[in-house]
Amino acid sequence: MLNFDEEMVKDQMNAINAESLAQETKDAEEEDGKSSNMSDIESHASDLQLNAHIDVDLPTIDLDEILADFNWNASGDASALEARLITELQALESANVHCIIQSESQAAVVGEHIEKSLGELLQIENWLGHYTGLLEKMGKDVHQIEAQNKGMQVIIHNQKELLRELESFLASLRVPAYILEVLKNEPLDSPDGLRECEKAVEKIMSVIKWKNDELGAMAAVNERISLLQGHNVEFASRLYNFLTGFFNNQAEIYLNDKNRVSQRNALKLFGHENMELRLYKFKKLLLWLKETDSRKHLDLQMSYVKEISRTYKKEISDFLEMLKTLHIKKPSVEEKDYLFLGLGHMTVSSAATTAFKTAIAVTDKTTGGIKHKFENWRVKKLKNMTGIVNDDDDDDTSSKPGQLKRNESNSSFGEDDQRMTPDEALGHALLKIMAILVREQNFMTDFFALLKSNVDTTLKDKEENLDEEQIIQNWQMNLSQSRPAFKDPKAEKQIRELMESVFSYCRDMLQQVVDDVVKHEASYAVGMMVHIEYHLKEFQKTSNSFSISLLEALLRKVSVVFEKFVADQIKAIEETRVESKKRTGILPFIRVFPRFVDRMERMLSNWDGMTRKQVDKAYEKLIKTIFECLEAEVQQFDGDTKSTSDEFLNVHIMNVENMHHFHSEVRVRKVPGLDMFVKQAKALYDHNLDSYCKVVIRKPLGKLLEFFEGVEGLLKTGPADEVSFHVQFSKNALKDVIKKYPGKEIKKGLEALYKRVDKHFSEEVGLLQVIWRGIQEEFTRQLRKYEELIAKCYPEISIRLDFTMDELLGYFSELAQAH
Repeated sequence: MLNFDEEMVKDQMNAINAESLAQETKDAEEEDGKSSNMSDIESHASDLQLNAHIDVDLPTIDLDEILADFNWNASGDASALEARLITELQALESANVHCIIQSESQAAVVGEHIEKSLGELLQIENWLGHYTGLLEKMGKDVHQIEAQNKGMQVIIHNQKELLRELESFLASLRVPAYILEVLKNEPLDSPDGLRECEKAVEKIMSVIKWKNDELGAMAAVNERISLLQGHNVEFASRLYNFLTGFFNNQAEIYLNDKNRVSQRNALKLFGHENMELRLYKFKKLLLWLKETDSRKHLDLQMSYVKEISRTYKKEISDFLEMLKTLHIKKPSVEEKDYLFLGLGHMTVSSAATTAFKTAIAVTDKTTGGIKHKFENWRVKKLKNMTGIVNDDDDDDTSSKPGQLKRNESNSSFGEDDQRMTPDEALGHALLKIMAILVREQNFMTDFFALLKSNVDTTLKDKEENLDEEQIIQNWQMNLSQSRPAFKDPKAEKQIRELMESVFSYCRDMLQQVVDDVVKHEASYAVGMMVHIEYHLKEFQKTSNSFSISLLEALLRKVSVVFEKFVADQIKAIEETRVESKKRTGILPFIRVFPRFVDRMERMLSNWDGMTRKQVDKAYEKLIKTIFECLEAEVQQFDGDTKSTSDEFLNVHIMNVENMHHFHSEVRVRKVPGLDMFVKQAKALYDHNLDSYCKVVIRKPLGKLLEFFEGVEGLLKTGPADEVSFHVQFSKNALKDVIKKYPGKEIKKGLEALYKRVDKHFSEEVGLLQVIWRGIQEEFTRQLRKYEELIAKCYPEISIRLDFTMDELLGYFSELAQAH
């Protein structure tokens, strides 16, 4: 209350002072109208306010109103107004002083209250400062709480989104219980069970392969995937155990099935088409196993190889044994007339007798040979592939290439012994075994998914429009066809190792077949090489590397056999000794060689591969040895028969007969590789025939020939006109010689000569006429030369031979026709 009283007092004092000041100001203006009075009033009012030390808002003073209170007008006296104002001011001051004096006691109380109020105000100020600090701290806390609240809202939103995403992810990892039940208990021996298992593993694999870079590292995700992988491992073990048992069971069925053994005249190597059909349904599961458990997949391959290997081993062994014992024809002694062996102590007459007893069968060049045979086999094979051949289908044998059948080419061996030659037997075995190798390799490649992509995309597109049965049929037909070479060396190595594991015994078995059949006759090695080369050619640029290596090893084996065979023949030629006093006639190895060529060409049958080159080299070695042996015989005669002309003539007779036989027999074979040797034989024949004719005509011409030989000798040393000056070659000597050889004498000499020549060449059919024609040509040539010498050396006389050239040719013609 004190504070409010003081304020009221101050307000009243200020109001009074203001009114007084305003009245004085108005009076002053009325009196002198000067503005300086107002300044004094304002200055005085300011002083009053300063003295009061109270800051108040002064009210607006209306001077007119104040002056009206004093009943003062503008025309009034200003000094009276001033005096009045001064009086009132003095009274007011006196009243103020009186009030002040009276209020001194109250002022002390007011002072105390003021000090107390100041203390309280200071305390309030401290409290306000304290509360201000608290409020500031609280504001910071509130701001922080607001920021945290906003962060919590973001976190809550994110957690909700994460929870939604996680629930979706876990739902994608969730596998229905029935799928796991399928993997555990669904039977694998039924088509429906296999389809369910395929769907189950496909579902699990889709879950396992689902990738999320943000959630993939979560423990829950890894735990769920590990659980699914565990189910995969369990099913993989179940699939492995089932298939290994199936492999073993199927192998036992094949091994104990007596119907799968080849019968006589129905030689057959059975396939495994039934097992292929059953295993085909596991292709998708095997592909899954390869991706899931590569170790189990590899173990399954080894299990299959183990079981199927012993099956094939028994079947191929039985097949080859049946082939060797019941279907291979052993050559007779008469059929070995093409061999040079056994000629070491053969006489010329015995060799001739053997030659006449044996008919030489020249190869029929129009049949097309083995190429024609293989082409027919290929056509039959393509026809056969239009349908599936089951394991126990014994009726479809006529359409298979190389199948032994009755009333075919093998029937030439006799109705009771329809057997194949060794080379045909090996070709038949290779045809069957190579087909098995190709099919098995393709099956393992497809079944075990050994290639990343071993199915043609075009084939896939075609299969989309086919049902499952047609797809399987197309797949089985494709198994029998060789496929292009692999582009992946690793896959090629793996497949070759599998084939080596399954068919490692085939190489030894086939080589044993070769060893067994060549014991009877090694010349069949040529036909064997042709069959092997044919299959090698078929496998060029294919993926059948194991089959190629097997055939190459077998070809090397047979090639060694043939080389040894040729070496034995060469040795037999070198050891041949001709036991004949006259040493005439065709030598045994010359007579045998054309039959040897027939033998080789019959087995080659127009084949133009490496075997042809090898046979041509054998021809070259044999002919070189034959010519060397013949030359050795000639040189032996040349060293022993210089004393008598009859024995020396044997040299030319032997060469003429043997080279004529060689030339005529070998030329008709029309073997390109022998053309050079045919020409060489012709040159030797011509040379020795000319020498022979020159020798034999000496007897019918006698001294006539000696006379003109002397004339020729003189012409070499002197002119022709001096020949007649020599006593031995005078004109009279010429007349005497000509008189001794009239036409009758010449004809008589020719008759004796014909008989002599007939004795020389009676063994070689057709050669006598050829020799006689050669003698005729040489005889006429000599007589023309004599006439030329007479005209040249004795031109002044008209002496001529007692017979004409036409008469001489008539003598030769009569003798030829008479015999």
